[in-house]
Amino acid sequence: MDIDVKNLDDLEKYRSYTRYLKVAEEESRKVHWWKTYRQYLSQDEEKSERIDIGLPNKRAPRSKEVKERKMVMRENHENSELERATRLRTHGHLRDNDSEYVHWIVGNIPGNAVQSGEQICRYFPPFPAKGTGYHRFIFILFKQERPIDFTEDCLPSPCHSLESRTFQTFDFYRKHQDYMTPAGLAFFQSQWDDSVTHTFHHLLNMKEPVFEYDRPPVYHPPQKKYPHGEPVRYLDRYRDSQETIYGIY
Repeated sequence: MDIDVKNLDDLEKYRSYTRYLKVAEEESRKVHWWKTYRQYLSQDEEKSERIDIGLPNKRAPRSKEVKERKMVMRENHENSELERATRLRTHGHLRDNDSEYVHWIVGNIPGNAVQSGEQICRYFPPFPAKGTGYHRFIFILFKQERPIDFTEDCLPSPCHSLESRTFQTFDFYRKHQDYMTPAGLAFFQSQWDDSVTHTFHHLLNMKEPVFEYDRPPVYHPPQKKYPHGEPVRYLDRYRDSQETIYGIY
């Protein structure tokens, strides 16, 4: 393509993609006989129930959020029945990666008075198994629009059965999503100590599981016949471990 260097002003429009984006937007509004990849995805999503708990795309200014938060806290302090909440604490499952263990659920909390809420699941101490490293324990706070009937979710008290405490937060929220919204989340990490042994033996009444890591044997590449440039102890890698080593190093 020959470019007229004498009239470079006409080439300025080619330096921006704006004109191409406008053409693409106009073309996307037209009706075509084919379907785009996004249209195929939207059809699949319409068939399945969607639970959207995402944040809005445009976030309000920080000063406006602080002002609204102070206003809500002031109203809650004046009227404890204005806002109710549900506090949920979960822990990763030992066998099923898609499930968790629930340690504590309190629902229908008036304002900040947790002690006045309805105890759905009595508190159970953490029990990270020995040899599994750190476990993450999650606190989830749900804001309720009105009091909720948690009769079907209540566990017996005390509940010392891991099978009964097997839980899925997603299913719990989907069941009550019409009247509550996730409002807060926090977590901490914990690892095994002597108290876990007491929990398994005296509360769960079961043998404590212990996990050990099987380390693979150390890999050594095939031995070179003439190991030029290798360290002095190169041959020790291929020596029988029970063989006595003599030498000065």
